Amino acid sequence: MNGNTNLLLGTVVPMPRGSRRSRANGITKPFDHFGFWNLMPDEEALKRATVRNILNSYQGSYDLFIEATQNAVDALEHRVKLIWSGEDIEFAEEPEIWLILNLRDNEVTVVDSGLGLTKTELMQILVPNLSLKQRVASDLGLILRGHIGVGATFLAHATDYIRVSTMGEDGFLSFEVTGGRSWAMGDGSQKQPAARPAVETCNIFNQLGRGTAVTLRLGDGTRPAALSHLGVTPKKWEAILRTKTAIGFVDLLRRERWNRQVRVNLILMDGAGSTASWEIPFSYPLPHTIGTFNYLDLGRYYQEHQEGSPVATKHLNQDALYRIWTKNQLFHPQRGILNRNDFPILRKDLEAAYSFFAFSAGLFQLLSELEVGDKSLKAIKPGAWVVAHNAVVGEPIPLELGYAAGNEDRFFMLVQLADVRPDLGRKGFNPDLVDEIKKLGDALIRYYVARRKHLKPAGVQASQAADKMAQHQRIREAEARAEKTPLGGGYGLRSLPQHEPEVIWLFSELCGKGELVGYDLYGAYHSATYDGVFGFQLKKDHPKALYEPKANPLGLSPAAFARRDEVRYPPAMLEFKVNLDSLIEEVTDCHSPKKFESLALVVVWEVGRKWSRNFDLADLVEDCVVASRELFGVTHILTRKGVEDGHSLPVIELKKVVELIASTS
Repeated sequence: MNGNTNLLLGTVVPMPRGSRRSRANGITKPFDHFGFWNLMPDEEALKRATVRNILNSYQGSYDLFIEATQNAVDALEHRVKLIWSGEDIEFAEEPEIWLILNLRDNEVTVVDSGLGLTKTELMQILVPNLSLKQRVASDLGLILRGHIGVGATFLAHATDYIRVSTMGEDGFLSFEVTGGRSWAMGDGSQKQPAARPAVETCNIFNQLGRGTAVTLRLGDGTRPAALSHLGVTPKKWEAILRTKTAIGFVDLLRRERWNRQVRVNLILMDGAGSTASWEIPFSYPLPHTIGTFNYLDLGRYYQEHQEGSPVATKHLNQDALYRIWTKNQLFHPQRGILNRNDFPILRKDLEAAYSFFAFSAGLFQLLSELEVGDKSLKAIKPGAWVVAHNAVVGEPIPLELGYAAGNEDRFFMLVQLADVRPDLGRKGFNPDLVDEIKKLGDALIRYYVARRKHLKPAGVQASQAADKMAQHQRIREAEARAEKTPLGGGYGLRSLPQHEPEVIWLFSELCGKGELVGYDLYGAYHSATYDGVFGFQLKKDHPKALYEPKANPLGLSPAAFARRDEVRYPPAMLEFKVNLDSLIEEVTDCHSPKKFESLALVVVWEVGRKWSRNFDLADLVEDCVVASRELFGVTHILTRKGVEDGHSLPVIELKKVVELIASTS
């Protein structure tokens, strides 16, 4: 859905009259954002070294988005669970997150409708290794995402501009820090930048009663240096956010409830300043939810069928098998499929595991292309992924199999853990845990290999799977086009015509609905020189026969019925084009069999411009030359330049026809 720049930029919007909180900034003077750090004032070198170590621990291109989004997710969970606990808190807004990606100004803003921060919390937020979250976590059962106490420090010093605004118990507070990265990574000649009062320009935040907004400006030295390096389309950014950040919420056993209330909105401003808004599911795109391939849930299958029983045809030739495993199904002393003594860490910390086994490694490429909309990002790829606190962390753990080697690239696994935190900067996990995850992957691949009878042969990918990919891509493109350029008017065709069959479709629908009257369609041809044959007959007493400027602007003039009660034309050749320019190119090409003088009617979506080189085009609607209209609905007459008494070709521009119909309804 298209938006406008007012969603992104603007002036501060005042609170409604009668609000208990003022929009006057409670931060009135600069302050040392490290002031709560227990160091002597002259130990700036130690401060810089500590911050630099934090920056160096982050190496990924998505770390800025990971840290900013996980703080927003934590804020919403805090808010919802605090309300559930019985706290008397007023909220006008639903729990929402807005991700505003401004490619023009190279800024990213993350807004949440959480509780907001107090003044003390805001002034401490950038201090390394000081977490504001732990004070409420144990009381409310919150999970704390990321490495506690370093995320905000990283955000403030990974870029040279950060603005943090909040609306909470202490009203509106906003500060900005400029030059954080240059100071942290410099040679010591630069002075530590202060946090200064700021003016919040994000109108979405300014319309909230409570919440927090964080804005980061990218540039030289940041990772990435520009938002456009990662993506320029909403679909690609959706894939990035759902597979790389806490926006991809994972709850395999559906034990959480608060996340079902959350809405996530992506707003993308392109380099020209145009904006598009896009609602993102607050969930990770599990492979079996992508596309409409044939997927078999083995967990459900074995609830209904005994192991080793005959397999029905509908359960054969599957594109992939998948299953969600509980801890008991894997490690129960009697009913589990694994030896629990081999997994001392997982049998304690595992919440659930999701596994997906494809008929061919190539299926993952198809799934990624469907999820992203192009081939530029491998969003869904094989391996064992760790889920810590409902979010996928880091890159996949590669599997190296002894038995069934070669099947690793067909296998995808999510291991959802409780109370497990990655190293600083998400560099990795405990080596013993990694070894157990590899053993789990090896065991589950063996499980699927033993059930390969359900899968289609890998060799069919080049034909069947590729065909399916093309079908899904067409469907996605058509859906996106219908949303971006809707036709409107209640027509069966949902989007503005871009292909010749869609022009035929719309013309036929207009005739069928009685909007264009008098036409008899005798046939259409796929590979012939001309597209079809039509005839025309319209009686004078037909309700739509005669032209009326407002009520019937497509009708014929009374002169057309002079000395006759019916206008009739014998069958003749008809041509359909999206744009009249295409026809002009063909009839002016000496090698083309298509001849201008052989056509009695052309139907186009729009007329274009190329006709002006060799032809004249009279606009019957704009110039009100209704006497020249001999067929109902004709909007233009096309003639060769400089040829008197030459062939006149009636043109129906459907774009103008639809506009005229809308004006009379």
